[in-house]
Amino acid sequence: MIERRMTRRYSLSIPVTVHLPNNQEPGPFDEQTRGISIRSVYFTTQTDIVPGPVIDFTLTLPGEITRGTEVSVRAHGHVVRVDKRRDEDHETIGVAVVIKRYDIVRVEGTLI
Repeated sequence: MIERRMTRRYSLSIPVTVHLPNNQEPGPFDEQTRGISIRSVYFTTQTDIVPGPVIDFTLTLPGEITRGTEVSVRAHGHVVRVDKRRDEDHETIGVAVVIKRYDIVRVEGTLI
């Protein structure tokens, strides 16, 4: 397989709150990331998502990662890939999102 990533990906499991377009699943819903880079995020969900839509999401970066206080990253991007996996108990859906825009916000709510 050819590596196509332009930036380094970090295997991080951090909280992500996802907001889908109005015509899809009502939201927001809370999930966990599996990987993140400056240009993309990959998270798992139980919600059926299709490739293509633009979504908004918020990541919470703990102080251990930021080497300071906890910060939130509000981001806007589009779904480029959906991986469905089934085990004996349930189906897990992996979602890859390319980030188009993001803002870093302190926990208190002010932009950095």
